[in-house]
Amino acid sequence: MRPVAAIAVAAVAVAAVAAARNSRSTPVIALLAATYFPIRVAVLRTVRALRSPARSPNLHPNHSFSFEVLLSVYTYIFGEVPVVVPRTRANVVTIADAQHVPEARALLGGSKAAITSVSARNGKVEGVWLQDCSGVHQRRAPFSASSPPSQADLANKSVLLYFHGGAFVFGTAKVFASYNAKLIKEFARAAAAAGKNKELAVFSAEYPLSPEAKHPAAIDAAVEAYRWLVEDLRVAEVYVGGDSAGGLLSLQLLSVLASAHPHLPAPCASLLHSPWIDPMIAVPIPKPRPVLDYFVPPMARFLFRLHFAKADDAHARAAAAADVRVAPVYGIEPPLGDAPPPQPVLAARNLIVYGDWEVLAEAIERFAERANRVRPGAVQLFAGGGMPHVFAQLFLTLPGKAGRLSVESVEAAAAFLVNSGRTV
Repeated sequence: MRPVAAIAVAAVAVAAVAAARNSRSTPVIALLAATYFPIRVAVLRTVRALRSPARSPNLHPNHSFSFEVLLSVYTYIFGEVPVVVPRTRANVVTIADAQHVPEARALLGGSKAAITSVSARNGKVEGVWLQDCSGVHQRRAPFSASSPPSQADLANKSVLLYFHGGAFVFGTAKVFASYNAKLIKEFARAAAAAGKNKELAVFSAEYPLSPEAKHPAAIDAAVEAYRWLVEDLRVAEVYVGGDSAGGLLSLQLLSVLASAHPHLPAPCASLLHSPWIDPMIAVPIPKPRPVLDYFVPPMARFLFRLHFAKADDAHARAAAAADVRVAPVYGIEPPLGDAPPPQPVLAARNLIVYGDWEVLAEAIERFAERANRVRPGAVQLFAGGGMPHVFAQLFLTLPGKAGRLSVESVEAAAAFLVNSGRTV
């Protein structure tokens, strides 16, 4: 869209809104909602084009006008988080139940057994079990913690212990159920292509949220969920993973398992989506590096303080620097103090999927680079060109090239897990 066209579109939209307001017509709110974000993006594109006439208004080949509008909507929604945490929580649960669960169930065969709520270990373990109930698995029974699958049924099954994101403040195990379902299907395709008799199930775990529950309540719940899988169900191949805060929780779990539970078998691999390894966004971002993300630093810092009960940024950063479980990135590059804290513990194989234009991209890349210096090949990266925070989980939402790229990232994650088991 050229600058003149963008200005024309914005002018028409503004005129329509003004007319609606003057006539006191009922569609005012709907019209505002439909025009505000396109106007905002059109103006931003026009400003960019005027500043650099030789450059396309598109920031990246994977971006489109609709993509930037969607990102603008996300930024607006997440910008409200500090003042409307309860409402945001309710909205996330509503979206999960109304959109992600039905989509996931359809992907997995349509049966009620495809997605089952689980409560185990006297309520210490809560979450959702996802399994493929299509094709030869269509008669599969619903998962039951009181009567779990037999060892024969679990023999060829790998399980991903998944932790949802939400900055430890909001979210639910059903969020991104559609992503986990897509991962299960892609895992089956990758395993078949590799000639391996393997199947993936996902246990998406609940954990206590802040501000009601403070650190380390989430870590304690994660440990219980892992112990349930390896001690009670005796699953031989367990992967850990999650998005954003769930990615950080996965790294925290790896550290705690190594230090406090060395007798337990270690996870085969970790799958981390935009892990929140720099909670205070303290790792400096070089000026030439572009950033386009709805996960904005002020909101991230506010939620970090809320979870760790720190009064200000200085105390929050000090807490992160002192405890590798809080922010593993500081184990690689501590911003405070003379002596670095212990190195974060990683799984045998680790894949980080992230958007290379997200606000955490610099921290993620530094984390991977330093980790690979210690143990070459320990961390693999899948960088989504021009993509924001947790782009892979938005494969049903992102338009055009961005949507196709998110699907490619799911396929890459599935292939990674297939090749990361104890028997590869």
